Amino acid sequence: MLRPDNLPPILRLEPFAVAEALELGVSAGDLRSRALQRPFDGARSMDLDLSDDYEVARAYGPRLRETDVFSHSTAARLWNLPLPAYLASDLHVSATNPGRAPEAQGVIGHKLVLAAGDIRLVNGMPVTSPSLTWATMAGLIRPEDLIALGDAVITPPFRSFVGLARINDLRYEVHRRRGSRGQRSREAAIEQIRCGPLSRPESLVRIVCLQAGIPAPELNMGPAGEMPDLRWLQYRVCLEYLGDGHRSVAQFRFDVGRNERFLDDDWLVMKVTADDLFDRPEQLVTRLASRLSSRGWVGTVEVRKIVRFRR
Repeated sequence: MLRPDNLPPILRLEPFAVAEALELGVSAGDLRSRALQRPFDGARSMDLDLSDDYEVARAYGPRLRETDVFSHSTAARLWNLPLPAYLASDLHVSATNPGRAPEAQGVIGHKLVLAAGDIRLVNGMPVTSPSLTWATMAGLIRPEDLIALGDAVITPPFRSFVGLARINDLRYEVHRRRGSRGQRSREAAIEQIRCGPLSRPESLVRIVCLQAGIPAPELNMGPAGEMPDLRWLQYRVCLEYLGDGHRSVAQFRFDVGRNERFLDDDWLVMKVTADDLFDRPEQLVTRLASRLSSRGWVGTVEVRKIVRFRR
């Protein structure tokens, strides 16, 4: 079996091309060793976690041409943007002019016309810009997820002040990509994207509320440490989405303390989970409407207008 120290030092650090290894004196037999991973034709790697999107992109590195860039859902994952579970984890690589769309097993190739600033480096890898990445996802994900993705692009991460892009950057992509795939979805989504949600579920809760006729909420607004995911300040009603991250001991204790402070300050606090959002959205909006009505909201919800989302 091939031992790592039998490889030239330059090949031990990163995935490498078979042709490069042969030039450096590695035998064809060693390149067939089970100690080496074969993530793509003509490429070898060692000890990569090929279930990880970043590691898969690294593994493709030896095949990446000067005209190639990671794009679509691969770029979104490298930017740590939220994507739905129903989306396949294929590797997307785009060629820029004058290159041809890549062709390789396990790779979805594209051709993109790019301008200055459309390519960024993420951990040393060429990736489409966040705004262009958002635009290319139209047609690959459902309309509500294109909105949630846009929310994530323009919303500063937790404890940060700057998002990956501005809403005007997304509007520019809508204008620039007229006539291309997914344009109707982009045009519809851009009018509903908002800065504020810190997760895909928070975006989806907002969307389902608006679908049913609930007034638009404020998003993660309030004093430091007291910001609910969604709030209706006029009615002193707020909503918290409890994802799996709320199961930790520290987060649980923080949530309990904050909930008590909200109650002491005469707020109605509604808590929802993934089951409420994805399996019982009609009950979710009905419960919320009841609480808003108890605080003076005069309105009705239309649950028939709710479009169920996919996890």
